[in-house]
Amino acid sequence: MKVDGSGAKGILEGVRGVTDKPLYVDANEGWTDPKRAVEAIRWMEGMGVVLVEQPLPASDLDGAKYGPRPGRHADHRDEAVLTAGDIDRLAQAYDGINVKVQKAGGLRMARTMIARARSLA
Repeated sequence: MKVDGSGAKGILEGVRGVTDKPLYVDANEGWTDPKRAVEAIRWMEGMGVVLVEQPLPASDLDGAKYGPRPGRHADHRDEAVLTAGDIDRLAQAYDGINVKVQKAGGLRMARTMIARARSLA
């Protein structure tokens, strides 16, 4: 589900009112303060969120490295991943990436990106 920094809590509480299924959240660069992002992610873990995509701006790689890594939760990068060359610099800050075939420039590049990401796991 899509959330932002200001409305995530209400949205997640509403969804939790109707289901106990694991949740996947796309934060769409919803936080600009890494400390607040970590606090929000920890709270979301308690709400059953198992993955958060792009919690901070794509350009904030240092912010993504801030603070302790969430426990079982995985942070994924989306907006900053366009080529295989982007993957190495993101590996230190994120647990995974989303590879989108169209953004990658086609299936061949998408497969190259997946292979590179797997080699760093």
